[in-house]
Amino acid sequence: MKKNIFIPIVIFLLIFPIMFTSGCKKKKKKLSPVKQLLPGTWYMSKGRAYILLIMRFDGNWSSDVRLEGASSKIVERKGGASGTWHIQGKNLVLNVAESKIDEIWEKNKELVCAIVKLDHDFMILRYPSGRVFTWKRAQVKKKGGGDKSIKLAPVIKIPPIVVNLNKISSNDIDRYFCLDMELVMDTLLPGEKPVLFRPEAREAAIIFLSSLIYKDVNTFDAVNIVKKKLEKILNPYLDGSLKKITIKNVLITSSIDKADTFFIEHTPKVPVSGDNKKKAEKS
Repeated sequence: MKKNIFIPIVIFLLIFPIMFTSGCKKKKKKLSPVKQLLPGTWYMSKGRAYILLIMRFDGNWSSDVRLEGASSKIVERKGGASGTWHIQGKNLVLNVAESKIDEIWEKNKELVCAIVKLDHDFMILRYPSGRVFTWKRAQVKKKGGGDKSIKLAPVIKIPPIVVNLNKISSNDIDRYFCLDMELVMDTLLPGEKPVLFRPEAREAAIIFLSSLIYKDVNTFDAVNIVKKKLEKILNPYLDGSLKKITIKNVLITSSIDKADTFFIEHTPKVPVSGDNKKKAEKS
């Protein structure tokens, strides 16, 4: 009797792992071709206005509108908008949660746009009004290519900044605030040249950071507040094109040797040209 009971138990123990593993091996649902193509940065122009539409995989979107001056330079940012998106049948549904440009994106409105065409380069939508608009995908400009594409948000890598923090009293120890950061700029429009990080901008950053005391930077939240303030200080020096600052590395130390090491380790390496490389090898 015991032997008869034992056999079914063994069979069950052999079959159960197979059932369990087969259940675990279920393939993840693949995104539909539409959901794979939609995310990215799109743009279209209306007269002197450029409208950027950034679609994200998480179902959120944001838009930015800029006006082009007579000299083909962006002279004014008109405003932005944001919200969520989803696919409904053959339609792209855009929900506008926030907007400072109601004439383009009306706040709290739902736009149901029929997808006429969607590929890697173009997104053609028919709006509820019946009008059809063509969005072009923003792409990195290729060598030897034309100037009809938008360059994705460029990043300016700058040498690290090391400052001696201000003291409340003469008894305070010397502390060095070391900051390695990158400047993420706005998307470049056709014919627009990249903004350069001028020496005046670096001087303004050094003056501001040197005025800080240890309490201003001794926590992550405090450093984040400093970053926001620094963005506002630097933006005018960058023609209003600074999108955000990304902090790569930060160090607070009382050792000047450690501060020097930080500066050396995080200073971007300058590529050596062929002629200079030969001179360096000879020396």
